[in-house]
Amino acid sequence: MTTSFDGPTPTEKFQRDTLQLYADGDREFERELIEEYRTSVQAHLPQLVEILAKDTFTHDDEEGAVLHSHDIKGCSSYIGAEAVRFVSGKMEQYCKVKDYKEASKYSAELQKEVTRIFSILDKYLADPEAELDVEGDGDVDANNNNTDKSNNNDKADPKKEEAKKDGASTPSSTSQKS
Repeated sequence: MTTSFDGPTPTEKFQRDTLQLYADGDREFERELIEEYRTSVQAHLPQLVEILAKDTFTHDDEEGAVLHSHDIKGCSSYIGAEAVRFVSGKMEQYCKVKDYKEASKYSAELQKEVTRIFSILDKYLADPEAELDVEGDGDVDANNNNTDKSNNNDKADPKKEEAKKDGASTPSSTSQKS
C-alpha cells in the first residue's frame, strides 16, 4: 500500500508557524486550540490503542479505528503537530483497508509522539518565543522531559559535516591536552 504517509516519521515534531497562522496571531486562541487538541487526543488515543490491541474486530471497532485515527490526524494538522499527524495518518490508512495488525504496529510510536508534542506545547505555552526542541528523535521520559543527550550542533555547521566525511576533526571536536 502506497500513501502520502509512506516513509519515516518526520523529525520536525512541531511546526510553530502552522499554529500561529491558523490562530492569526491571537495568543488566547492558540491556547484554546492547544487545550482542545490535548483534550481530543487524550480522548481518542486510548480508544484507538484499545481497539487495535484486539484480535478480532466488530463493525463498530472498524469504524472506531478509522474515526479515532482520523480525528487525531485532523486536529494535529491544525496546530502543527507534524509527527503525530503523520503517524496517525499512516494508521488511518491501514485501518481504512482493514489492516489492523499493521496499524497496531504504530500504536507505541504514536503514543511516544503524543507525549513529545504535549511536552513541546507546554513549553510553547509558557514562552511562545522560546527555542523549542522540535526535531530529533530523543526519548521523552514519564515527566515529558527530553532525555536525548546527543549534541546536534554539528548538523548546523557545514564545515563540521565535511570534516566528518573526510575523517578529519575540527577544532571544537578535538580534545586539547594541557
